[in-house]
Amino acid sequence: MALPDRSAPGLGETVGGSWLDLGEKTESYTIAELELVIEEGAKKAFEDLRPITTEDILSAIQENPPRLNEAAIEEHKKRIGFL
Repeated sequence: MALPDRSAPGLGETVGGSWLDLGEKTESYTIAELELVIEEGAKKAFEDLRPITTEDILSAIQENPPRLNEAAIEEHKKRIGFL
């Protein structure tokens, strides 16, 4: 998945980490969960009338943990013969 360009319009400066750090923190998130996290972070920034920052997304990540954890993912892989 491509990460957003920091110079892209509408993206604020990174605060509290880099966009790559966010990628690592959301590694086991589904696309739908990532969409939710971004939307929640964007809502917060919009309410404050400012560009979205990594801080907004980090906050949304803490409030919305992934449904699957590493152990559950590994179990699913074993069950379908991926491992």
